[in-house]
Amino acid sequence: MIFPEGSTGYIQPQDLSLFRSWRFVHEKIEHYIHINRKEMTVSDRQYFINVHSVIHNQLSAPQFKNLIKNGFIQARITNETMEQIQKPKDVCFKFYDLYCSTYDCSERTLLMCAWCEKTLCYYHLIEGLHLHL
Repeated sequence: MIFPEGSTGYIQPQDLSLFRSWRFVHEKIEHYIHINRKEMTVSDRQYFINVHSVIHNQLSAPQFKNLIKNGFIQARITNETMEQIQKPKDVCFKFYDLYCSTYDCSERTLLMCAWCEKTLCYYHLIEGLHLHL
């Protein structure tokens, strides 16, 4: 079977769900860094390792199980039906605490952890490498 050029974004399961969410979270982190003028070296290898580790960890949370499965349904690989799909926009970026929930931190919130529901700033999320196993 030959797929037409440029069609993978419409038929690959991960392109339909996971990679879009991954890109969304990554853009939110980059936007936060730009707006809050965080000093960091964009070409720093450790920064990229930490950012993508955090994104992978967040999207591995139980809330996103249906999100990943939804890509296979949209690509028509499986005929399952699904209940509610939670997206990172609704889980990680809808928070009411403007400041980091870490003790004695007054930095602005970047993301609410999908695992423990703590609101975290850039430093405690990326630099401190907030991960759940």
